Amino acid sequence: MTTANDPEARPRAPGLTLPSLPTPGGTYVPCTRDGAIACLSGQGPADLDGRYPSGKVGLDVDLETANAHARTTGLGLLAAAKLAAGSLEKVEILKVFGMVNAVPDFAHHPKV
Repeated sequence: MTTANDPEARPRAPGLTLPSLPTPGGTYVPCTRDGAIACLSGQGPADLDGRYPSGKVGLDVDLETANAHARTTGLGLLAAAKLAAGSLEKVEILKVFGMVNAVPDFAHHPKV
């Protein structure tokens, strides 16, 4: 049953879905846990084939595409958080650190 306070309903509302995570292997794991704290890393805007786009925002990538890449990355982070906690209802975000690969004179990072 979905309630107004269901954090998993929010990504579904605009037609978004949490992606499947890449299979851990080598040195990659989507998250690590130490008690009640989970650390997520290694997320990026992978497409359905598992490939990652390349290029710099403001040169090879336009603002709209960069924004879509950021959305994809955010959904991947939510999927990893759900994996770590079992449910997004149990997740409390302590810190978010994101990076935008952009040309030096790009000034619209918050719009990404």
